[in-house]
Amino acid sequence: MKATQIVTIKSFSPMFKGGEEATNIHIINVEEHGFDIVTQKSLYQIGDKALFIQPDFCLSDIPLFADFIAPEGNPNKSRLGKNNRIKAVKFGFTDSKGNKVYSNGILLPLNEVFMFLSENNPLITNLTIKNSSKGNIEKYLLNIDFDTLLNITKYEEPEGKLQGDAKGNLPNGMYKTDETNFNNNYKQLEVLLPCQLVGTVKIDGSSCTVYYKSETEYGICSRSLEKKLYDTEGTIAQDDWVQLGYPILEKLKEHKLQYAVRCEIYGQSLKGSGNKNNFHAKLPKSIAVYGIDDYSSGVCVPLPMKEVVRICNELHLPMVSFVLIKMINSIEQVKETCEAAFKLNLYEGVVIRTYETNAYSGKYMNNEYDSLK
Repeated sequence: MKATQIVTIKSFSPMFKGGEEATNIHIINVEEHGFDIVTQKSLYQIGDKALFIQPDFCLSDIPLFADFIAPEGNPNKSRLGKNNRIKAVKFGFTDSKGNKVYSNGILLPLNEVFMFLSENNPLITNLTIKNSSKGNIEKYLLNIDFDTLLNITKYEEPEGKLQGDAKGNLPNGMYKTDETNFNNNYKQLEVLLPCQLVGTVKIDGSSCTVYYKSETEYGICSRSLEKKLYDTEGTIAQDDWVQLGYPILEKLKEHKLQYAVRCEIYGQSLKGSGNKNNFHAKLPKSIAVYGIDDYSSGVCVPLPMKEVVRICNELHLPMVSFVLIKMINSIEQVKETCEAAFKLNLYEGVVIRTYETNAYSGKYMNNEYDSLK
């Protein structure tokens, strides 16, 4: 997924504190996604175009982002996370329904972005605000690779003892696991409702994939690389991924099941994002399955959750906890169910999937948890 997107301002919503409306800031929503963004009032009009930068991406150290990286010249005032990661920002206000207000992502006026690029990039200096209409500028900017020009990168958690224990890249036909944020793809789910959905806890740990393709092709991977299964003496490697994933691998080999079992490892030294509120990091080291891919064709194809549950039950594999398995009628019902779960436990998020088929999958993130990273 790209970090940046040109969006259209759809609506404004007031924010309140002590019954009084905020005078200088409000909530903006756009046509293209479901994130709430807090900005100054009068900065945009309905129908305006703006550049949106997605949460969980890292800003580069360029003048355009100076006010985010070091507000008033002070980096201690920054509301960004590690490596200038864009995270949920909590405001001491409520919305019209009494819910806490969080801002997700960064919104920038197109003319501000364009002026910066025209002054700092030789490829764009021949086009200026003065000799181009607003419509022409917006049309021109649609074709610009902002991710590259602004050097915005995806944030990835470090995976600990990775290089020393790495066998190589991921096997052929295997993809990196990375769920799409619910706010980016909820419209895909909306057209399917009502339907039966399953929601599982998104554990803040480290990704682990255990796979079996054939009697000579099998192994255990982190999110980005395949791990060495054995040390120089031929014993099972003393590596968290291998130690926790090996029992699952033995079951796949025993039954010759051509699966890639997607898991999360967590507990003790496996700190995930490093959030001090991560209760999974305080548990004994463990592994939990959240998905299974069919690997028989040589290319990983995700199985429906109904099949994942069946396979895990048959093989006695540990699964992630379930927040919901029921018929859902509306997007609002999805949000209410997840937010209710967050009030009981400070989960990182809930992964929402259609139960019978692979028609939809997305992660509903906990803004409170993210704001504390």
